[in-house]
Amino acid sequence: MKKAILFGHTSGLGLAVMNRLLGQDYEVVGVARTRHNELVGLAQIECDVADEIQVQATLREIRADHSRFDVLIYAAGALTAHSIDRLEYSTLEYVYKVNAFAPMIIESALLDLVKDNEADIVNITSSSIVDYYPQFGEYSNSKAALAKFTHDVSTELRNTQCRVRVRRQISCAHFSEPGALLTRR
Repeated sequence: MKKAILFGHTSGLGLAVMNRLLGQDYEVVGVARTRHNELVGLAQIECDVADEIQVQATLREIRADHSRFDVLIYAAGALTAHSIDRLEYSTLEYVYKVNAFAPMIIESALLDLVKDNEADIVNITSSSIVDYYPQFGEYSNSKAALAKFTHDVSTELRNTQCRVRVRRQISCAHFSEPGALLTRR
């Protein structure tokens, strides 16, 4: 059975991704701030990805209990909505921690396992990195940073069997389409 580690599995796009993976007979390890109580039999790790100490503890748990996996998916995200003239440092810092810093640290720390497992990496960003949404300045910029990082990881792994992809999603409906998720050959 294939195994996926999925960050952000309890709501939104992450929940849609989880359901698609389960429908494709993946074993899913879900990582989120809170456990999804209705998901019986699913391995879940509680982690607030904006908290460096929790991220480090989660990385240790993945290494100890889930070091064999086929795909690492980052679908967690923080969204704020206000005009660009209302940016606040603390909000910007939080959005970047969740949308950019956490996946960068997680994927960097697990890169050796990704290589050893010949696993894939999927980072979910947003159409807002190419289209203008007047209320999503912090969000779109943090997701653009993740897209650039994903490109760099892809380049780093170009001579391996690993595949690295950015998925720019608009809605959960995208994950009901055939072939929407990157799956192993």
